[in-house]
Amino acid sequence: FCRWGSFPRPRPTFDRMVTTPTVHPSVRDLKAQGDKAYEKRDFATAIESYSEALELAEDAVVLSNRSATHAQRRVFDRALADAERALRLHKNWARLHHRRGHALFHLGRYADAIAAFEDGLDLDSADNSLRDALELARKHTEPDPFDSGGRVADAATAEKARKEPDHRRPGAFSAQKEKVPVPPTPAPGVSASASPSEAVTTGPRASYLVVYEKVVERQAPSTKANPLKIHAKGTRIVGTPCDVRGLPWLQLDGGWMLMDGSSLGLGPLLQADTKAPSAADDLREKGNALFRDKKFEAAVDVYTEAISKDRKDARLWANRAAARMGHLAEIGKNWPAVALQGNSFFRGALDDLEEALAVDWMYAKAWARKGQLWAMVGDWDQALAAYERGLKADPGSADCKNGRDAALKRGV
Repeated sequence: FCRWGSFPRPRPTFDRMVTTPTVHPSVRDLKAQGDKAYEKRDFATAIESYSEALELAEDAVVLSNRSATHAQRRVFDRALADAERALRLHKNWARLHHRRGHALFHLGRYADAIAAFEDGLDLDSADNSLRDALELARKHTEPDPFDSGGRVADAATAEKARKEPDHRRPGAFSAQKEKVPVPPTPAPGVSASASPSEAVTTGPRASYLVVYEKVVERQAPSTKANPLKIHAKGTRIVGTPCDVRGLPWLQLDGGWMLMDGSSLGLGPLLQADTKAPSAADDLREKGNALFRDKKFEAAVDVYTEAISKDRKDARLWANRAAARMGHLAEIGKNWPAVALQGNSFFRGALDDLEEALAVDWMYAKAWARKGQLWAMVGDWDQALAAYERGLKADPGSADCKNGRDAALKRGV
């Protein structure tokens, strides 16, 4: 219920706390790149670096940092997904519960947010930022167990509260529950009793941002329908726009939200999210997970679907090439170089890398993979040329440096 700037966030110091799990060696360089970009508030670059790191290994610290970066961009659904994914790797790290609680709060899931903050304090009762977050969350979402006259509202509840640790006692905070403003009465001629059957679809399912301070999701497209939850400003939601008796409503999976409250004196409530994560991004993440599990053929299929949705993403082409290379390495362990080079997976990987470089000629990772592909078949001249071209694009590329050194040792 609060503005972004007033809500305590997890400290962006990342891996400097002694309780932080160890970062996987294979992702340290990319994590460091992401951290530098984060400190410069270049969040798009930070997410790209963290995502590349996660292609190499599942790492709780990198996921935590990417969660924080998504939260900075107000993409709270993705911040939550990364926090929960990290918790599956390291459930006893208090900061991850803070990340999760922060995302849940801004997604309007206030009770879940409070529970997450409490879980974090169970692990680290000395974490003041977690305690501050819990206190503020309770101020905005939880009534005091005592009424205004100081009397116990419910004796059983109060007795239970006294037995809880301090951070789990609602009575430890004295703020009253914030009241949600009730929208004005609909203007004359605007019916508040419409039903879903009267909805006429006006556009495709898409992502929207809440631009009003708080917008209510209701059971039906009516300002008098039962409220289901409240979405805070900046929350990303997905739904289908509809016209219901002249009013614009967004149909969600489980409810309805008024898109424009001008007729109620409120102004715009939702707006199209032009920077929403694409379906191709989701498929790329799925393909990356399959790749890490060495399910290369399945990864190729998923990357192919992603490419069909966004042919201008060089990462998709390069990742599909890597999956094809992984599969080729598996099936061709004892094949001579000529057999490897004549295989369709070799040609497919090479074509994919050419496509990636056609999209982004300065994409060092694609050059590195091209070098690795030629190295697989023992063509060290071609491999060296690819590595050196990659170093021109990015002099700091470890993959290209290591590949070049290996090629030179072969006597090229």
